[in-house]
Parts: sequence; C-alpha cells; structure tokens
Amino acid sequence: MRLHIAIIIPYVQGIFGQRIPLTYANKLSEEHRVDLIVYKINRPVLEEVRNFVSARVNLKIMKIRDGEGLEFPYSVKYMYCGLVDYSLSLILRKIHRTDPYDAILIITGGEGAWIPTIMKGMHLKKVPKFFFIPMDPPQGIDPVKYDRILEHHIYKKERVWIAALRVFHKRRLKGFDYILEQSIWTSRIFESIYHVDTCGIPYNLIDEERFSIRVSGGSTKYIAVPTVDLYSQEDIELIKKLNKDGIPMVLFGHRKIEGLTNRGYVSDDELIDIIGNASATLFLFHYEGFGLIPLESLAVGTPVITQPKLAPRLQWRDNKFVKFFNDYDELLKACREFLRNDLTIQQREKVRESVEQYFAKNVLKRFEDFMLTECVSRS
Repeated sequence: MRLHIAIIIPYVQGIFGQRIPLTYANKLSEEHRVDLIVYKINRPVLEEVRNFVSARVNLKIMKIRDGEGLEFPYSVKYMYCGLVDYSLSLILRKIHRTDPYDAILIITGGEGAWIPTIMKGMHLKKVPKFFFIPMDPPQGIDPVKYDRILEHHIYKKERVWIAALRVFHKRRLKGFDYILEQSIWTSRIFESIYHVDTCGIPYNLIDEERFSIRVSGGSTKYIAVPTVDLYSQEDIELIKKLNKDGIPMVLFGHRKIEGLTNRGYVSDDELIDIIGNASATLFLFHYEGFGLIPLESLAVGTPVITQPKLAPRLQWRDNKFVKFFNDYDELLKACREFLRNDLTIQQREKVRESVEQYFAKNVLKRFEDFMLTECVSRS
C-alpha cells in the first residue's frame, strides 16, 4: 500500500544534524508519497539541503532565515511554548483536509512535540498516525547526568525538578502514537525517568553503500581520533599522553589540540578514508545519545576504542570489536594492540558484519513494515 507521509523538521541550522530525517525522506519516497516540511532554514545551507533531498520528495520550506547558528531564543520558541508547533499544525491541517496523511513523522531533538496533541484537538475526520523519532533524550537536564540518575543517585534538589519535567514531557508527548528508539540508553531515560513508553523499534541507520570498506593499502599505521565532541580537559590530556608515548594519530574535527596536527572539518569521503584506513578509531566524547561515530567506524571495518559511559556503554557493550577502557593504561594498551595487529580484508568484513542491523535497507524495512501495519490494520 502506498502511504502519504509527512516528515517534519521545524528548524534546519545545518545539514549535519539533519541527515537522518533527510535520509528517511529519500528512502521512504521510493515506495510512498513523502512531503518534507521545513518550518525555517538558514539560507547558507538551503542549497545543500535541496541537493541532498531526492526529486521524489515534495520539499516544502515555509521560511528562510538570513544567518547562521541557532535562532534566539531557540528553546523557548521551538521546544517549550508551542507557537511554532501550532503554526506547523495549521499548515498540516490545510494539506490534510484535501489530501489526507496516513502518517506524520517528527524526527527531532524535541522540536515539534506539541503537534500531535494540537492536531488531535482539531477534530479531523481522519487522524493520521504520529511517530516521534527522538534524536536526544527529553530536554531540561544536562544529559551527562542521566547515567547517575538512572542508577537512582538523585540529589534532593533534583527530585522536584525531575517530577516537574516528568509532568511536562508526558503532556508534550502524549499525542504520539509511537515513540521510536534512539538507543537502549535513551529509551531507558524515557521510560524510567519520564514514564513515557517507547515502542522498541530502533531508527538509527547508516548508508551501507557509502560507508563501506575502502582500504587504500598504505603502510602508515595510526589511530583515528575525531574531536567533534572533545570538550573535557581530561580527554585532551589523554590524547597528549598518547602522543608523548609514541602512538601515531590522525585527528580531525573542530577541536584543536596544541602541538598536534588536526585536519579540521572533513567531507564524508575524507572521513571514510581516515577511519577506513586506521588501525582503530578512538572515540572520546562529552555527550553521546547513540554512538554514530562508532557505527561509522565499524561499518567501514575499523574497530573502536571508547569510554564506558552514556549511550555507547549500553549500545556497544555486546560488540566484540568495541574496546572500552577505564584508565589511561588500558587505553594505551588497546592502542598498541590494534597498531600491532594488521587487519586483513576478511577481518574488516567481520567488523562490518557486526553492524548489519543498522544498514539503511534493514532499518527502513523494519520501520516501513511497522508503519504499514499500524497505519493500515488500525485505520
């Protein structure tokens, strides 16, 4: 059955954070009619988004903002007060009256969460199914504190705030028919802390055709080190120590470290070349709600060294090609072991096979089957 689907992105600051909703739009448009509705987009990324989106997708952009970065006050306008959500609901209702939607997907970090509740109060003749695809845990708490809170180590002054957030987020999210799973960790936060159920269908994916094994055959051995989420001085000191102990590294990302060469921002092709030819990828992070960089590394056949905290601790604990370290000695030992062992193509293929469940074709097939069942059998 061919469905009519709306995918909502309230605000597009840059393309990097929107690859998943744009990929969903492109892939779902192969079998269904897809409207991609963007409330506001920064002009500098407008052409890049248009080039990324398939011609099959009906792209609707409501407003174009001249500027970069986030619009101020972003959280109030797009997450909490519901004014943008109300405007989007009116746009959706207008389309829905003449060409009804079967499903509305909201793929965000929390923006757009009022839309289902608003639309269900509009007394539509046919109500679409609403799917929330969260790209982060609920807002309101520093996400790095969630590990402690999940272990029930909650300070007295936090209890009242968490209780208030629980009421707020349950009210915001109650209009959704289904909330998908960003990660095991994020689902635990939704369910244990906010008492909001998720449906257990994972949505994170990777383009398996683009992220494939591409070993160039060079003789240089190194550890690939992304610095995109490198904020802790402690993590920076770890990298400096590795350099002092003779560990060859290739750094890339916006964070510079004094005395070390960094390639800066890299394209997807450059990223795949760097991690695809590394002995291992060292992923140090401040906050991570899933572990996209580990996924990208494993998909190109390269093992991962990372920290046992937040989402990666749960998401990758059963993957034998992900090595967790607790202190510098364990980190140094892991780096030396990976540098000592040359990975054959066959071994890299085994690494890649460990993440096949995240290949776009598999994730989207599971989601599409689930969506069809819910939209058709319960309509």
